[in-house]
Amino acid sequence: MEPDSWQNLLDELTLKVNNDKTFKKSNQLKEREVGLFCTNEYYSTRLSKWITHCLSHGTHLKSESKSLICRNKGNNKYKLHDDEGSLELYTESVRYAPRGSSDLALAYANRSAVLLHMGYYQECLRDIDLALKNNYPQHLRHKLEARQGQCLAERQRHNKSLLEQQITGMSQKDNKYVTENKKICSQEEMATQACSANTFSRDCQQEHYIELPSVVHGENDKFPFASSALDLVYAYISLFIIGVHTFSNLNLVEMELDSELKLKIRPLLGACKFSLNQYDKFKGRHVKTNRDIKIKEILFVEKPFAFVVLPDHYNVHCHHCCKSFIAPIPCWECSDALYCSEVCRQESWEDYHQWECHGGLQLFHSVGIAHLGLRVVLRAGNLQSVRQKWEKLKDDVNLPGVAGTELRDKDDCYKSVYHLMSHLEDMERDDYLQYALVRGRLL
Repeated sequence: MEPDSWQNLLDELTLKVNNDKTFKKSNQLKEREVGLFCTNEYYSTRLSKWITHCLSHGTHLKSESKSLICRNKGNNKYKLHDDEGSLELYTESVRYAPRGSSDLALAYANRSAVLLHMGYYQECLRDIDLALKNNYPQHLRHKLEARQGQCLAERQRHNKSLLEQQITGMSQKDNKYVTENKKICSQEEMATQACSANTFSRDCQQEHYIELPSVVHGENDKFPFASSALDLVYAYISLFIIGVHTFSNLNLVEMELDSELKLKIRPLLGACKFSLNQYDKFKGRHVKTNRDIKIKEILFVEKPFAFVVLPDHYNVHCHHCCKSFIAPIPCWECSDALYCSEVCRQESWEDYHQWECHGGLQLFHSVGIAHLGLRVVLRAGNLQSVRQKWEKLKDDVNLPGVAGTELRDKDDCYKSVYHLMSHLEDMERDDYLQYALVRGRLL
């Protein structure tokens, strides 16, 4: 009988390794031992059996019967005017329907009806389009075409009503206003502009992508994504020496910093080109301000290189961009991943989801933070390009955190991720072993 969780399996195998004379009793498993462990037939077999067991009991598979059951339940809710309940069940029907099946087309069509009733016009039109793309029955197409026309008319009336509300509201304040360039605009022009950005429209809410704010005082040219009001302080001093015979074979000399050493180095360098970065050997690398900072001023703005949506949020956030949605689009192959748009679905598949699909998400979720580690690798590119990046970075003479070069390439964020501290030297033997087990499972 297989353990009921991945952690229980880890604990079982960890105990066995600790009692296995093949592996030395040391504080840490060395690289050679990890290699032996990962290729050991017993442990490899146990991992394979666990993976097979999980996949056989997974809920990721598409199912026409599940889709039909959810759609029928949704129809009953819709007849009772339970919009929220019917929307949830129609979404489940879409989720489980196999790609290209009539069940998928019917699920999209039925969901478009409740979306129209709830005033989500953009989502309604998209679902109608998806139903037609997925071979919606020819003899029923006239219903979708009529609903499409009704939706367009409703949306037009809705936008017109918003426009009238804007005009009425402005007429109470002022009939005209003056722009920065002193031109006079009519209230109708202003209302049109306001309506186009009106956040009360459900269409606008769903199509609006939040723009990232800007950092105060402009971006730092030596510290990407950070304000120029910040300085990066290093734990070491970087000396870029040119023309010194003693260091003719070195591009960088790393030395621990103290004030006496700094004074001794200066006369030795003479006219040579060098840079002395700010440093603090006690605090290590850190950030400090170079001016007063006011409350609410933004100092950092950076998109994550990679992230993982937790299962509890699968039903409310896009698997690729993390945006909340009303009527998600499912993965083509599994019922786990949901997306806010076809664009996100396509990008996710090309970047990483093709390797996580078919039950992989449920497996990878159980390994916790290691799933994020895998996503980082997959987001870095195809396996060949990742290998090339790794070969280049491991031979880089600019050690992480010394010159800060790993922070300055905005086009290659993987470089900064690669240079994150692993803290393997501080890890307990059992933890090290369990990470090796996870590594074997991911591979």
